[in-house]
Amino acid sequence: MTQTVAVFGLGYVGCVSAACFAKDRQVIGVDVNQAKVDMINQGISPVLEPGLADLVKEVVGAGRLRATTDTAEAVRGAGISLVCVGTPSKPNGSLDLSFVVREADADPAVRLLHRGLGLDREAKPATIGSASAQPN
Repeated sequence: MTQTVAVFGLGYVGCVSAACFAKDRQVIGVDVNQAKVDMINQGISPVLEPGLADLVKEVVGAGRLRATTDTAEAVRGAGISLVCVGTPSKPNGSLDLSFVVREADADPAVRLLHRGLGLDREAKPATIGSASAQPN
């Protein structure tokens, strides 16, 4: 099996990504919402998407997908991290990157553990520029 993937944010993009990656690798999903974490760990999808309920049940049952609220735990065990958190529009039309920054800058010790970081934007392209801190 290949390296473990950490997926931050278990909404539509994150949950689908986590379940699909878990077809052939270990995945740990991270969310601040304990209810979503509990649902995933019970093999229940927190979002409605065709085929996702069966896939989540399958990959959780096979031990390839689990979820936590503990960012450090997820990063410590992952070879790559995928950030799938919300980037809503601000009133002026620009992107609100506060959720991305919160994940990237959560804790200096956690940042040092990141070996790879991917970003996904559901609606339109996002650029984070210098919005997040780089590992020291």
